[in-house]
Amino acid sequence: MDDISYPIVGDELFKLGVDQSREGIGIHDEDGRFTYINPAMAAMYGYEADELLGHSWHILYSETQIKNIESSCFPVLQDSGYWRGNLVGCKKDGTPFDVDIALTLLKDAENQLAGIICRSQDISESLKNQTDLFDQRQQYQLVFDHSPILIAHVGADYRYRIVNKQYCEWTGVHPSKIVGMHMRDVLNDESFEKAKSYIDPALSGQKVKFEAKVPHSSGQQKWVNATYIPDADADGKVRGFCAFISDIDQRKREEFMRQSLMHAIEKGIEGFALHDEVGDFLYVNSAKANMYGYSPDELIGKSWKLLYEEAQICQIENEYFPQLLKDGMWRGELKGLKKTGEKFDVEVSLTVSQDDVGQNAGLSCACRDISERKRTQQEVDFLAFHDALTGLPNRLLFKERLEQTLLRARQRNSTIALLFIDLDHFKRVNDTLGHSIGDQLLRCVAEKIQLVFRNEDIVARLSGDEFTVLLSELNHPHDVDRVINKLMQAFRKPIVMGSRELFQSISVGVSMYPQDGEDAETLMKNADAAMYRVKDDGRQNYCFYTPELTHSAQENMLYRGQLQYALDNQEFELHYQPLISLTENKILGFEALIRWRHPELGLVPPDKFICHAEESQLIIPIGNWVIENACQQIIEWRQKGLVVEKIAVNVSGVQLRPGFAKTVSEILRTTQVAPRFLELEITETFLMQGLKQPVNQLQDLRELGLRLAIDDFGVGYSSLSQLKQLPTQCLKIDRSFVGDIVDDLDDRAIVEAIIGLGKTLKLAVTAEGVETPDQHALLKKMGCQKAQGYFYAKPHPAAEIPDLYQSLNER
Repeated sequence: MDDISYPIVGDELFKLGVDQSREGIGIHDEDGRFTYINPAMAAMYGYEADELLGHSWHILYSETQIKNIESSCFPVLQDSGYWRGNLVGCKKDGTPFDVDIALTLLKDAENQLAGIICRSQDISESLKNQTDLFDQRQQYQLVFDHSPILIAHVGADYRYRIVNKQYCEWTGVHPSKIVGMHMRDVLNDESFEKAKSYIDPALSGQKVKFEAKVPHSSGQQKWVNATYIPDADADGKVRGFCAFISDIDQRKREEFMRQSLMHAIEKGIEGFALHDEVGDFLYVNSAKANMYGYSPDELIGKSWKLLYEEAQICQIENEYFPQLLKDGMWRGELKGLKKTGEKFDVEVSLTVSQDDVGQNAGLSCACRDISERKRTQQEVDFLAFHDALTGLPNRLLFKERLEQTLLRARQRNSTIALLFIDLDHFKRVNDTLGHSIGDQLLRCVAEKIQLVFRNEDIVARLSGDEFTVLLSELNHPHDVDRVINKLMQAFRKPIVMGSRELFQSISVGVSMYPQDGEDAETLMKNADAAMYRVKDDGRQNYCFYTPELTHSAQENMLYRGQLQYALDNQEFELHYQPLISLTENKILGFEALIRWRHPELGLVPPDKFICHAEESQLIIPIGNWVIENACQQIIEWRQKGLVVEKIAVNVSGVQLRPGFAKTVSEILRTTQVAPRFLELEITETFLMQGLKQPVNQLQDLRELGLRLAIDDFGVGYSSLSQLKQLPTQCLKIDRSFVGDIVDDLDDRAIVEAIIGLGKTLKLAVTAEGVETPDQHALLKKMGCQKAQGYFYAKPHPAAEIPDLYQSLNER
């Protein structure tokens, strides 16, 4: 049967166009029963319309005529979708009459047979007036134009003779213009040449059916299904062809999507399968079959239970399937069973499939092998809670274990002890023997500590060379002394590492529950405080916490223990104090001063924590952070129009090690700050130690184009010969001399001498700590070039500097 489809005429348009037609029009369903008949057709056969609705068309013809219709008319109708001819009808009273019949197949949106439209005309009357002929043509055109398919009659000269409305809309050519046009002008040259391969066979008398992409009025190429039927005259000469064209673009797109989806599923890395209602495989892609060690053919028709052990099958059936049937889907992790018997972790997603009436028809299964991911996650989890070097619990896990042990101790009213162990002078090992030997030593220390304690005791590495031990279920406090003495004795023996023997002493601090603290934080702080007391007293010993180890010890522990956390969590911030030109009465720049915004202690000044940062070497990353943020601030201010000639940054002597100049150069490069904008300040006391290495670094920095200043000048007893060797450009007078220059003649003399020394050595001089108008006036009178202090402004956060800059300039 042809793929030609016709609409079922309906609603208002049907009533308007067909009910009033003088031509008989009826519609049959696929079983041949009338679903509609207009008054003209009913009257033609001597019936009322209601008498025919629901009846077979057989009622209108004799038995002989029915056989003729079924044997002659219907084959043509099924083949071409259309038949027209003369029949002998039978009226209700049995009277036969001649009738002109035109039959057209009707199809639904899915191209399925929906019925037949029948047009009838009583031709037993010899006279037909012109009005009837016009109405007949108009009614024919109504059906013709409202067909969902494209219909056109084209002559042998490739010119259009008849076209319906749908064809005109497809091509974008108005109906009044298209008739008589050549197909080339409608389709374009390229499309016409392609179409000729189908048209020419039709013009030679062949029926042609094909699918192809043709131009659409939208400018796109769309898929169509076309049938070309030759039109011959009475002598059999082909005078043209009729084109019946259906839009199948959406269907083609859906087919492509289905094919693409199936290709993606088949070639994808994720396993996929379809099961019937009893769980047997209907389809399985290669990824899933390979995942379980099978080929797809080995699984088709087999039960899903082949892929799991009995215990897992029971769990799936009893726990997971009820949820699947309730929710329509289930997702979780299972233990798959490979063909080899090997078990592996698999993530499975199940979805219930339903048929057209909503009944469960099976399910789809997507899965992926997550064994490697699980192994990786286990390794990540282990590393998250364990030290990578020694395998011991890390700080996070230790604290969790400590909390659990404290909970049990409270419930049982028992005593526990917390030991903090620090290796004495461990830094020397790294500096002299290298970090590789240092790491090896740490592993040996971890093993030695573990050998001293019981299995139930918890040994952990907190950081660097700090270890901790948690002793629980103590029978007597004296047990702690005994085990610590055993520990100290163990470390009096050398640690053997291959051919090398190292003597490594330890310092141990101890806190006890409940007398030294009832929570983990307090116990850890007190044990650390006790350990630092041992270090202050000479190391290689142990100490129990006492209440006398209070504020200072806890403060030291706080700063030492939290500096790295503060750096990682951006608790540091920079405040900026203006640097004033006394000769030009303007702001030259700012000094960047670090502050620690502690979540509990508030804003901590640098004198409280810099010494701890220097001792722990954290001053190096902290110092780099200060330089980088100061450079970024220069760029931000200058982009906002704030004229900043320089920013001064304090540099610790610890930072002046090989590679520091290279680090600063890289910071300048990445922040795109010119070296002339950055001034580094180094304390006179450190420079006067006569160390060659820092001086070399200063020379490298100077070669980069940076300005260098000697900070706190006057307290380091510099000699002229020393100053001449330093590549510096500025002296900063220590605030201790500036504070009393108005009233103290000695301080005034010292300040005048420093200013004179600066002029002699061609060094700029800056006075720090200016707090009064009299100090300002006197320094200016002495010829001091620059100054800073509270008289001008206190250090301010970066966000406040633009307003401060404006107010100072106005002042």
